[in-house]
Amino acid sequence: MLLAQNSTLIIAGAVRSIAGRSLRNFRLSSMDFKKEQIQYLAELAKLEVSQPEIEVMYGQLSNILNYVGQLNEVTISEVDKFSDPVKNINVWRDDMVAPPVDNARQCILDNAPQQEDGLIKAKPVFHYDK
Repeated sequence: MLLAQNSTLIIAGAVRSIAGRSLRNFRLSSMDFKKEQIQYLAELAKLEVSQPEIEVMYGQLSNILNYVGQLNEVTISEVDKFSDPVKNINVWRDDMVAPPVDNARQCILDNAPQQEDGLIKAKPVFHYDK
C-alpha cells in the first residue's frame, strides 16, 4: 500500500515537474526523463524509496508518458468544446406533495433510541469540564 501511495505522489510530481507546462502543450516521451529524477522527487517529498520501488515507478511513469503522448496525437480541432457524447436529459420526476402524516412527531419519537421531554435525546458532541 505504501508503494502505491509513494508511486502516485512521485508520478504526479514527476509529470508536473518534467512537463513544466500545461498538458495541452505536453510533448514529452518516456525517453525524456531519468530514474535520478524520480529519486530527486522522492527526496523533495521526503519519501524513502528503495531502488526496486524506483524501477516500478519508472515503468509506471514511462507508461503514463507514452499514453499522454498518444493522446496528444488525437486531432480534436473539429470537436466542439462543449459537446457531450451522451445527450443527457432531465430524468427527475415531478415533485408530488404528499398528505401530512398524522402523528408524525410521535412516530419519529417512537423510533428514537432515547427520548426525554418529547425530544430525541442524543449523546453530547462537546464535553465541557466544570
